[in-house]
Amino acid sequence: MAVENFVASQVDKTREFGDSYEYKGDNINEVAAGNWVILPRGKTVASVSLIITNTATAKIQYTTDTVARVEAGSAVAIDWPDGGVTASTGASFNPVTAVRLNVTAYTSGDVYMTAIA
Repeated sequence: MAVENFVASQVDKTREFGDSYEYKGDNINEVAAGNWVILPRGKTVASVSLIITNTATAKIQYTTDTVARVEAGSAVAIDWPDGGVTASTGASFNPVTAVRLNVTAYTSGDVYMTAIA
């Protein structure tokens, strides 16, 4: 299982703002779960936005499992309270280890997640 991190070396995806990091995930243009994105060391709060530009249903999932379980692919995914949504929205999670996007229905447009930790 692929795992991503909020790290400065991912210049195309992560921007550093003092003590905070912003992550912009790749578009997922099919029914699929995205990669887990592990929060920076010492961070447990993530503000996540789900962007849907046309016709899709998606949800954000998070985990409170250890980084080792996330990297091993055995982390338990917890759906955010909003469930599957068809329009852009956002939420904050605390405490979390990692977050990911899960597209459950797709017709067209862009679907991606941004997160700040």
